[in-house]
Amino acid sequence: MFDILAAGFVIGLTHAIPPGPITFEVIKRGISEGFLSALKADLGAVVADAVFFILIALGWSQILEHPA
Repeated sequence: MFDILAAGFVIGLTHAIPPGPITFEVIKRGISEGFLSALKADLGAVVADAVFFILIALGWSQILEHPA
């Protein structure tokens, strides 16, 4: 059980590590405007990802409940 959990964690971590545009924006804001500005930018990205996830989950649930 722990092996599967550890493997899932490693796979998730390798997908989360690559830097993208949000990472660079957070670093830029952290350097130029301080920690609080960087935290706000990062929290905005987290909220956007959560909204996208919810919309995708709702869409898939509709597809699975009502197949064509």
